[in-house]
Parts: sequence; structure tokens; C-alpha cells
Amino acid sequence: MLEYENLMYGQNANAIFALEDITKNRKLKNPFYPIKNIDYSTQKNKKKERLRDGEIRIMGVDVALMGGNANDNTIITCMRLIPNGDKYLRKVSYIESIEGKHSEDQAIRIKQIFEDFQASYVALDTHGNGMSIYDELAKVQYDEERDVEYEAWCAYNDEEMKSRAKSPNPLPVVFSIKAGNRLNHEIATSLRVNLQSSNIELPISEIEAKDFLSDKKYYQNASIEDKVLYELPFIQATLLVNELVNLEHDIVGGFIKIKEKSGKRKDRYSSLGFSNYLAKVLEGENLKIDDYFDETDELVYF
Repeated sequence: MLEYENLMYGQNANAIFALEDITKNRKLKNPFYPIKNIDYSTQKNKKKERLRDGEIRIMGVDVALMGGNANDNTIITCMRLIPNGDKYLRKVSYIESIEGKHSEDQAIRIKQIFEDFQASYVALDTHGNGMSIYDELAKVQYDEERDVEYEAWCAYNDEEMKSRAKSPNPLPVVFSIKAGNRLNHEIATSLRVNLQSSNIELPISEIEAKDFLSDKKYYQNASIEDKVLYELPFIQATLLVNELVNLEHDIVGGFIKIKEKSGKRKDRYSSLGFSNYLAKVLEGENLKIDDYFDETDELVYF
């Protein structure tokens, strides 16, 4: 979490996401917390939180290779989709950053969170760095810490990726994303529109969260280590905000191309963008929207 030090918001004229459009969405006070591995044996059989009528839970995973490091840096975004007319209200309940771990271990962590969060689908970039994670997810895996064997997964929207899963009867839960110019454009504009329309709830600031948590008995009685874990979703949200306001864009061939400033990152943006895009796809499938994407839809310019 060294990136959290000296965190300052900055924005320029070429920014694609306005700070006010993001901060107005920081309303969420009740994030999701995965089960700690040390507590899994005692908590695994506890009654899980009941999902709301029509609610779907999804995850967005972005994998970025670190410069000069063979290990991956993975961002996991957990999003609750609550039906609201012909749209889903997106609630970003949890963000986790995994650094310096082997792709096999990262895949197991994704499956842990998938189970704990009661997720149905995972949006994953399978075009680039995410391929190594996908190939691990496509295997039956044994989790030594939790003493759990996880089923193999596969993509359900991409036959080529589905065929990479060699295990019999893999779970079709991966929404494969292979982003070219048009899809990258759609991901950016859809996220911008949903932020502007207050359709994505993000965790409140960590300063507000500390004040909010200080009244909770579970926080008051927690160890220093556990207090940090309770605060992490709010800190991760602030890191996300910092990424979003520092992103720039160009128009290339009529499509928006997102780029990060030198020394900045965009992996939290990508993870959020993937989950938001999957939410849009699920809206079209489940909420009976009477429209379709054509050559002019969402070609938004700034």
C-alpha cells in the first residue's frame, strides 16, 4: 500500500472522469469483507447473507505485469447489481490488490473471494496479461489454507477460451474480455455515463469511514491488524478515485483511448470498467431493455 502515501487528487483538462462525478457517488458504508483464511473453518458453514430480489454479484479482474518483475499485479473489484427499473444500481462493495504472487496463488484467491462474495460471474481480460490467470482458473485447484478443492472454470462467451479449459465440465462463469479499440471505447464511455448518472456507489472516504466505524463494537474491539482490514475497502476506493482523475484520453480512429500519466496506474480503472461493462451486458439480458448497440451508440466525445 505504499502507493497510498502522499496521495493527492489531481485533474487536468484532458481528464476523462471529473472528480465531482466520482465523489458524489461515494455513499457506500457497508463494504463486503472476505472471510480470513484463518477463520474459514469456523465460518464456512455460517448462513450467508441473503441476496436481494434479482440481485447479481459479479467481479472484475485486471492483471498488469509489473515492470522488471515476473509477477503479476492483480486488482479484484466486487460489485453488487441491484435491479432498478431497466438498469442495475452498481454497488462497489470491495476492491483488493494482489502484488507479487504467482498466477496460481492469484487464481486461488479469486476463487476464494468468488465463493465468499456469492458471485455469479467474473469479467476478466483474456487478451493480454490475464491469460496466465485464466489458464490457472481453468484448472481444478486445491486451496491448502482453506482445505478446499475448487472446480475448474471456463469462459461462457468465447468458444476459443472455453476450449482452453481441459477439465471435464468446467463452471462457465468467466466473461472473457478481449478489448480492441471499440470495446475499450465502450468500457470508458459506459463507466463515465454511469458515474455521471449516480448509478455506481463507491465506498465513502477512509476519513468518513473511521468516524463511522468508531461507533461499531466489532471495530472498537478489533486488533490493530483487523482495524486496518476494516478500513482497506475505503482506502482502496480512494486509490481508485486517484487513478480515475489522473487518466487522460486521446481520440484515435473515432474511438476514445484511455492512457495513464507517466508513473501512474490504471489497473483499478480497468477492473472497475470490466465489471461495469459486464453489468451493462447483464442489463440487456435480464432487464429487457428495448434497445441495442449500433454504430452510433455511446460514441461519446469530450
